[in-house]
Order: sequence, then C-alpha cells, then structure tokens
Amino acid sequence: MPGHVKLGKPGEPDPDPEPYLIISMEMKREDMLKEYDPKKSVWAPDGNGGFKEGLLVSDEGGKALVMIGHE
Repeated sequence: MPGHVKLGKPGEPDPDPEPYLIISMEMKREDMLKEYDPKKSVWAPDGNGGFKEGLLVSDEGGKALVMIGHE
C-alpha cells in the first residue's frame, strides 16, 4: 500500500486492498439503473471538500437550480 504509515502491527503483512479496488456486481447494477442525462447530470460541491451528484432542474437568469439526492 502506498504511504509511509502502516495500519497493521510491526512485522505483519499489509492489509489486503482488494475491497477498495474491486466493485461488486450489486454496485455496478445500482449505477446502471441510475438516471443519466449528459446535459442535466452535474457535480455540486458539498461544503466538506467533496462533491455530490445532482440533476440540473433549471438554468435561468445566470443561476442554476440543482436537485441533490434525487434517488
């Protein structure tokens, strides 16, 4: 694993990174069922340094109305 901080005890092998690298079939199916329109799908800042997925509802007068958590 990259980095200088080891999570395991000294002398133990590094933890297996496989759960973070492989996507399950259930996660793939959920993503395939999500509504997606390239002209309306956007990413909006969440205020914690990350982003949330959203749908563009309207874009009038220089301001955009985005719906977050539309599932």
